[in-house]
Amino acid sequence: MVHRLLGLPNEVLLTIIDHIPNADLDSFTSTCKLVRNVAAHALYQHEQRKRRYRHITYGDPDVTGDNATWVHPTLMLCGLLQHDLMCYPIELHINDRAVEAVTWDDGRDIYDGYAEYLHDKGCEPRYSDVDKALERFNKDVEKLVRACPYLQDDTVDLAQAILNEGEIGATLGFLLTLLQNLKILHVTDYDLENSRKTLWSMKTIMDNLLNVSRASSRSSTYFQPLGQLREIIFSCTDNSEDAETYSLAKYAPFFYLPSMRTIQLFDIRAESDTWDYPESHSNIENLSIYRSGGDKQSVRNYLKHTSHLRSFEYTCNSRLGILPLGDRFQYMIDKLLKYACASLHHLHIADVFFDINFYGDPYFLTQLKDFQVLKSIDIRVERLWGTKKELRDPQSNSPNVSLMEILPSSVEQAVFGDCLHRVKALASLQELSKKDKAQLPHLKSVRFDFEPLPSSSKSLEWVQGTLQAFDGRGKAITTDVNQWD
Repeated sequence: MVHRLLGLPNEVLLTIIDHIPNADLDSFTSTCKLVRNVAAHALYQHEQRKRRYRHITYGDPDVTGDNATWVHPTLMLCGLLQHDLMCYPIELHINDRAVEAVTWDDGRDIYDGYAEYLHDKGCEPRYSDVDKALERFNKDVEKLVRACPYLQDDTVDLAQAILNEGEIGATLGFLLTLLQNLKILHVTDYDLENSRKTLWSMKTIMDNLLNVSRASSRSSTYFQPLGQLREIIFSCTDNSEDAETYSLAKYAPFFYLPSMRTIQLFDIRAESDTWDYPESHSNIENLSIYRSGGDKQSVRNYLKHTSHLRSFEYTCNSRLGILPLGDRFQYMIDKLLKYACASLHHLHIADVFFDINFYGDPYFLTQLKDFQVLKSIDIRVERLWGTKKELRDPQSNSPNVSLMEILPSSVEQAVFGDCLHRVKALASLQELSKKDKAQLPHLKSVRFDFEPLPSSSKSLEWVQGTLQAFDGRGKAITTDVNQWD
């Protein structure tokens, strides 16, 4: 007689549940109430593991809070395999500075012949924690390594680098292909000089992954590693003016993952950040660059090969880099018009400093009109000086252009700093309130914030025909703009 699964004793069901992979536990216990009730304790532990290993970190535990942390990718790999935890991580935090801090005894003693040297001297080899982990879980790791199609390279055996040497870059790249539910990758202190040399093999694995993905994209049964990775964040803890410059080139393949939607860069000082993936297409929808001093080549690489960009934020650090502020914004707008003219919905451009030495040309403002579907504009730049006579007020030198010359027909709301000629801006707002709105049919509000200091700032806001002025605390001053300076 064949026993039905639900007819088995609870003790047998519990034994079966104990052997179900964690990745399948939710699905199995959702089949019926009886199974879910029997598995109540297993589900409780399952939820505890979800919270514990939701955010994992390779790096310095002193800066990672309550995240589950490992000091070496091999230890992370073996730890996750040992307890069947690969399905839990949602966010991975990589501290590139940790690569520089790794000592030779942290996993490279086999690679350097250290164990063989001790054996020849008649001494007992002293293995590091990484070597012990590789020795203990060698069969489990080897089984996954041999099944991985992304470890092919003409110059080095990446599989052996993972299995025998615990090489940091190869192990980290291999580990990323196993985290099937990873959604966010956070990289801090990226690409110090030593880590640039150490993590090259991670880029090789990611490049291979992209090549296999392109070749297998038409197969509906193909499993895409990192298929849920949607966001990557780069940040640097050293944002001083004399900080080192960095390169994101080794992370370039992540820009072209089919699932990638959001890229954020904080305090980046990238000089000639170059790469080229002519056969790859970027699906990035949101790109944010904060406090940047990067050059033109870097910006071009962040934007090219994309036609789906919907939101672009650029907060410039005008005290970094050699380009004048206006020239940087001009280059941004040129590239956005080239790659995202028909897709960009939201544009935010600002400068973190208000310094007379960094005024730039406002010509880029008149190019905003060329965007086809732009809905919101936020330009927080103070006192741009016009160098073109036709765009410059002869008395104040500030841009002498009206809103009709700036705003595209698709725009719904706009915010400007003190980057336009105030009288001209006021006049254009009054004109909008009286004139037919056929030229800007979707426009709902326009706001001007004057003066850089919040304590003395004033603002002017036009909302569907009503014009009103506010003080620095947001209190309404008057609706008669002719009486307001």
